[in-house]
Amino acid sequence: MRRVSRAGATPTYHTMATQISYTSLVYSLSKNDLQEKTWDIASRYNSSPFNDYVENFWHSSNFEQTKGKSRGIFGRRGSQTKNSSNSNPSEEEDIVWGWQVDALKKPILISSQDTHSFTLTDCQDAFRQILFYCGDVQSTRSTTDHAAMLVGMIASISDENYTDEVYNQVIKQTHNSNNESGTICAWQLLLILLASAPPSSTLIPPFGSYLAQNIRNSESLIADYSAHLLYFLPKMEERVGPRLTSPSNTELQAILRLRSISIKVEFVDGRFIAAPTNSWTTVHDVVDWICEYLGIQDSRQFSLFLKRTQTKKEKVSLIIYLFVCLGGSRFN
Repeated sequence: MRRVSRAGATPTYHTMATQISYTSLVYSLSKNDLQEKTWDIASRYNSSPFNDYVENFWHSSNFEQTKGKSRGIFGRRGSQTKNSSNSNPSEEEDIVWGWQVDALKKPILISSQDTHSFTLTDCQDAFRQILFYCGDVQSTRSTTDHAAMLVGMIASISDENYTDEVYNQVIKQTHNSNNESGTICAWQLLLILLASAPPSSTLIPPFGSYLAQNIRNSESLIADYSAHLLYFLPKMEERVGPRLTSPSNTELQAILRLRSISIKVEFVDGRFIAAPTNSWTTVHDVVDWICEYLGIQDSRQFSLFLKRTQTKKEKVSLIIYLFVCLGGSRFN
């Protein structure tokens, strides 16, 4: 039996000795490489401070307006100037918002009150799952159960406004919290959300700005989560709507540990490689990676398809095959 490379390891194509980098697919980026890539991405969002978004799109009951106005690092009123995970609000911020443990009395977003797709109860139910996941409220269920329920609610309602509402609820729990472990959990939940449903085009720029701010000023773990969120955020601009299925437990663990998952890619001649993937990897990414691995310059002639194979235990496994597509088409 052929041995498949473990996740995160440099894959081996049997009978071939070629080694290549696959940093475009997985978390295996050095801190310097990740920083360079994320700063390039951050430059797109510098003109969209998150505090401006809060002031314009949040319901007024979810933040407080302070008397002093200041100009932040982006040169605009309302931008954040200190560590957004600090337990005490920054004196230089013109609005104060952040972590809460009480039930929501109003949706976070003003737009959430003007829709027929979901209700205040739906918003409150989502926030309850967030509190459970972050440990702010005790629960007998596992954190993965609460993450799956939250993602399932987004998929079932399937409304962009509701997705943004949930994103903003979680972002709220990452800011000005006096619960350090809960803050980390909220950042983890943001990764799970980004792997499950794209934020709207309205939310992406201020969200990117908020992530960049946390890379600059936060502790190492939060900075790491922020960097990976920012690194994958542009890929979500290409997607429409939430995933149809929730991430599996295996995928959830890989997301939280910032690691890849290997999938078996088998060729028509029976040879195979283990390709590293994550929740943001597309079929195009895998095809391009394999072609680079094999030294093929034009990837347009290749694509992937799934073949179902029945095991002795009647469990269905999926094997991904690479084949020549004469039409040159590729599938998402």
